[in-house]
Amino acid sequence: MAVTKDALSLPLAVADSAAELAELRGVKVETIRSLISRGRTGKIKRPGYIVVEVEEDAPRTKDAPPEKKASRRKQTGEFDGEIFRERIRLLRKESGMTKKDFAAFTGIAYITLYNYEREKTVPGADMLFRIAAKTGCSVDWLIGLKEEEGNAEGNDL
Repeated sequence: MAVTKDALSLPLAVADSAAELAELRGVKVETIRSLISRGRTGKIKRPGYIVVEVEEDAPRTKDAPPEKKASRRKQTGEFDGEIFRERIRLLRKESGMTKKDFAAFTGIAYITLYNYEREKTVPGADMLFRIAAKTGCSVDWLIGLKEEEGNAEGNDL
């Protein structure tokens, strides 16, 4: 039988991690526990994906400003996508790889790479770091913050 911490009957380890996660994210522990009990743990493990539920305990007065609910933020690039498209295409062509080979090398789907090179799609931070780690270049160079290609190990592909 599992040791429980409170009336929600969460195992002790889950209750502790819920408290830590709530503190880390700046939300109420009850919100995290509610998400866990509904099987929504995938939403709380990734940064920027917590949906904070605001419950109204007392009726609002006319003078009080309405409380805003925090919503799920769409991950969009805050950098120039055109520079990223040029640089990822440059990396692929300098290495002599096809799109399919480069996608397999970096561990991303072919269609994702195609979208990065041809459309207005930009990767999230996790994908940027994955591409940079596999190719040996810096994330700053990939997104256009640096003009010189800075290979992490000092070697080319």
